[in-house]
Amino acid sequence: MANLEHLAILKRGVDEWYIWRRENPAVIPDLSGADFQGANLKGANLCGANLSSANLAKSNLMGAALSKADLSKANLKEANLSLANLYSTKMLSADLSKADLSWASLFRTDFSKANLSGADFSYAILFEARFKLANLRKANFTGADRSRVTLTKKQFSEIIIDHKPKASQGS
Repeated sequence: MANLEHLAILKRGVDEWYIWRRENPAVIPDLSGADFQGANLKGANLCGANLSSANLAKSNLMGAALSKADLSKANLKEANLSLANLYSTKMLSADLSKADLSWASLFRTDFSKANLSGADFSYAILFEARFKLANLRKANFTGADRSRVTLTKKQFSEIIIDHKPKASQGS
């Protein structure tokens, strides 16, 4: 269960949160199970935070710092995580269906057992990311750095690697 003080500070806005994080660098934020559906957390410093089982569906986490955070079992359906830093983040059994992870840094991120169906990983850095038993059906990996990423044959057959956008109508 989330720490109510941490929750109240973040709900006041990313700027307030940034100040609090700077003044309390040793505190590990506990936002587990919190409801942030549709929240604007653009650029938020959530490094090391416990966000397990949090509801972040349709939230804006563009450019957020989430390195070493725990997002296990979190709901991130249709969330915007583009340009986010998720270095060594735990995403075990998280739901990231149709999430935007384009241009994100996902170095050593663990997506084991996560639902990544329809997720957009285009141009993301996936170096040593783990996808054990993850659902990657129709996930877009166009232009992504998949160095040292291991996918099963089934997973590889279900991803999109070379997505060509449709030409605009009437041009």
